Amino acid sequence: MPNPSKESLSNAEGLPQPLSEQNPAPISHQTTNQASNQMIEELQTLPEADKKQANESPASSQSNADSPSITMYDRVLNALRSIYDPEIPVDIYELGLIYEINLRRLVPQAEQYAVFVRMTLTSPNCPSAEEIPVEVKQKISAISGVAEVELELTFDPPYTTDMMSEAAKLQLGFM
Repeated sequence: MPNPSKESLSNAEGLPQPLSEQNPAPISHQTTNQASNQMIEELQTLPEADKKQANESPASSQSNADSPSITMYDRVLNALRSIYDPEIPVDIYELGLIYEINLRRLVPQAEQYAVFVRMTLTSPNCPSAEEIPVEVKQKISAISGVAEVELELTFDPPYTTDMMSEAAKLQLGFM
């Protein structure tokens, strides 16, 4: 399998996954434009209530992670942004350790979701290899409306500092 470039990684940075009725899919190696077009297509197929929830802005309700006006996807992101690698002062989302987040509504018209997260660690020998995935599952499971959490730890593609957000690079002195 060819090693994907920075532009083709399906990491959560800039490529949020909309609410979906489908099962979690493998990481797709696609450009930002392809991912945006796919998101628009998926959003167009959602029931009207899901479209409203998927389009809501989280900015007005950042203070309360379980506020009904904040989407489930944003609640999951907030949980991930509260988790730090103990050796690095940047959260795991900004570090680029999250490759995929997929939400699936378990029962139509109910606010119960299954959450799938595909992530990596900075290295296979990471000293926090056992703690970080457990913390991810615990924090996502604690979100009101999450009934199931599945976490897949992968090292393909291998982590590089290119996966970090610009904010993380600035904070760590990479820019």
